[in-house]
Formats: sequence, C-alpha cells, structure tokens
Amino acid sequence: MHYLDNAGKTACSFLTTQDQSSGGAGAYGALATALQACSDAALVAIQFQTTVVLSATPASGDYPSVFDKAVILAPITGESRSTRLEIPGPKSEIFQPNHVVVDLSNPLVLALQSECEAVLGDADGHPWGPFKRGTRQRARGG
Repeated sequence: MHYLDNAGKTACSFLTTQDQSSGGAGAYGALATALQACSDAALVAIQFQTTVVLSATPASGDYPSVFDKAVILAPITGESRSTRLEIPGPKSEIFQPNHVVVDLSNPLVLALQSECEAVLGDADGHPWGPFKRGTRQRARGG
C-alpha cells in the first residue's frame, strides 16, 4: 500500500495476503477502501504482482503526516504469533478519547478488521484474526 500526505511525503505498508497466487491487486479494492477510511493520508496505489493506481487526495486532520501512524496488532489464526498493520496519517476518530489507543469498536476500524480477516494472512495462508490492540505512534523520519 502506497500513501501520500499533504506535505508530499510518502509511506508504504507491506502486508501478506492469504492467497499467494499470482493474481493482480484488483481483488484488494475493498481492503484499500477500508484502509483509506481510517487514514487522512491518500492511499494512492496497491501493488501485488501488478500495481493498481488509485485516485485519492490527502486530507487535513489531527495527524496528517505519514510519519504519524496507528499501529494495530492482530493474531495469525492457528499460529502463536501476531502481525501488525500500520496506518499512516490516521484519522483522529479511530482513537479513544485519549488520542493514543485505537478504538477497536469504532465502525471504521471494524470495517477494516473485516477486510483484513478476509484477505490478509501469512505466507502459509493462515488468515488474520480479530484486532487485539492498537496505538498511535510517531514514526522516525523527517
């Protein structure tokens, strides 16, 4: 996933899909929509074997930089390990009132969780489970 913020800074999120076949990125449109709903940064492209360029414009918000991230942990179903999802430029409404902890009951977060569980997994095809927790973090960078 390729993101762009209002300052012209870019970020990438690397995710593993359940389906490791050579299909294109078009099947991940619903995941892209759910990710965009949780971010003020513009999700401008998805790359999976091929690239799908998306039409998006960065928005202003409380955390508009791609260096601000919501980091969400999710278990890998049937495995004793977790994975993480980073959302650059997160929307303030996905956080609890303290603006640090991700509100896992927020409708935008629940929609994103549903899409992640549907298509993301590990290299062995084990799917993601429900989100465990998430926090706002400032990534290193300029």
